[in-house]
Amino acid sequence: MRTLLFAFVLFSANSFCQTPDPTFGADANGTVLVNTGMGDAWLYALALQPDGRIIGAGSSYDGTGSVLIMRFTSAGELDATFGVGGIATIPPAIDLADALAVAVQADGKIVVAGTNDVNGVAGGAIWRLNANGSLDEGFASGGVYSSAVPSGSGTLTGLLLQPDGKVVACGWFRSVGGLHALHVLRLTTNGTLDDTFNGTGNQTLDASATGDAYNAYALALQADGKVLVAGNVTEGGGSFVPDALCFRLTSAGAMDASFGTNGMSIPHAVSYDHVYALAVQPDGRIILGGLTTLVAERNALIVRLLADGSLDPAFGTVPGVWNVTPGPTTDSIEGIAVRNDGTYIVCGTSTPESSTTAVGFIGALNASDATPMTAFGSNGQYPVDFDYNTQVSAELLQPDGKLLVVGRSKFAADTSEALVGRYDVSVAVGIAPAAARSTIYIAPNPAHDLIAVTIPSELGTRGTLRIVDATGRTVLGTLTITPGRLSLPVVALAHGLYNVEIVLGDHYSAARFLKE
Repeated sequence: MRTLLFAFVLFSANSFCQTPDPTFGADANGTVLVNTGMGDAWLYALALQPDGRIIGAGSSYDGTGSVLIMRFTSAGELDATFGVGGIATIPPAIDLADALAVAVQADGKIVVAGTNDVNGVAGGAIWRLNANGSLDEGFASGGVYSSAVPSGSGTLTGLLLQPDGKVVACGWFRSVGGLHALHVLRLTTNGTLDDTFNGTGNQTLDASATGDAYNAYALALQADGKVLVAGNVTEGGGSFVPDALCFRLTSAGAMDASFGTNGMSIPHAVSYDHVYALAVQPDGRIILGGLTTLVAERNALIVRLLADGSLDPAFGTVPGVWNVTPGPTTDSIEGIAVRNDGTYIVCGTSTPESSTTAVGFIGALNASDATPMTAFGSNGQYPVDFDYNTQVSAELLQPDGKLLVVGRSKFAADTSEALVGRYDVSVAVGIAPAAARSTIYIAPNPAHDLIAVTIPSELGTRGTLRIVDATGRTVLGTLTITPGRLSLPVVALAHGLYNVEIVLGDHYSAARFLKE
């Protein structure tokens, strides 16, 4: 068993080496804080449009909770062409609504998942917005799908779009005795349940009758169309000690018997384990991130699984648990991204035990030995700390290697402000800045049908290549390559910016092209 467990040790703000992107935000400090004027605001999720504009989704609360969606330009300014001054809100059916996940369709429409109070019961909901921030009346019922769970309240916490445009979401609902049951659903492109997914459009894990409880927080789509779901499970009649959970569904919505035990992997990492983040490496290995409890301290947790759901024996430094710097803090990982060079970029929040003041963080880890990258900030981390109480909820790596984060910041009794930030993490992890690493050449640029990629021989002898869109999604590859001239078809790609990324030995290089 290989599990990575670590706590981030906080220092004073002046002792950190930060690289916020000075080209992002009006104050040139890499961060935008927005007081919406609608009460407390919090962004829980983000997505990147192909044109580089940024979508943040969350909630605003002034006695009534509403879905909050914000769009920013690539420079960090609120986009006045979206909603009202860059902000769109969706009021609740009664008194509670929020967005916990977001994705952008190829046509620019925005899909969000979360909670909506219907008939006095909070249930899962999926909304679709037009590119201008208005509800898409052609989706589901007036632009919103309300989850028809078997019983009780619930929510949807994870969301992804398949290449065919279908929408997959996960979450939980209250079942027998108030215990949580896990729920995965798939919708067609018009917002109706897809009956080719498990026969009904729904898949549930409900063992409440035997005292088990399930929660789901994150989704990932494998290249073969299978769906990974991560969260936690509390087994056995009221012990209330959760374990990390990952299970896999076939593309038809059935439990995948080739994964774990009957489709389910329960790592039993430490104790009181929760998983909030999920990522898949190019080699099929699965990364889970969240928090765990060790000797009464809650620390950040990372688990790596093999593609079959078994624990990866090559991960970590000590069988079972690897503890870097346990300390009097409560730490949680909320997001994980896997870089082409094999490193992990994580984000989350840390709260010292002696304080109620939270500090957001981003961190970098070596995948080979599960250790913090000491060249990254201070002992592998940067703080995201701008006011009295700052929390980071999600992250996204742009194709150019810069990292976007969202969350909220609150000073004392003031109203919480929505937070979006961008960091240049490339230099800190030993990769040259964009101008220095564009050592591959693309022609023609702009391109229409084909591109010719020239890879200098001095970069190495053999490696891999992929093309990613502006959201970081792989649209071509991963291909095995050697230096020289390579022709690649791009006629099927949508209009927009793309990155060609190569890895040869320990060298990473990238170049951008425009598809007309």
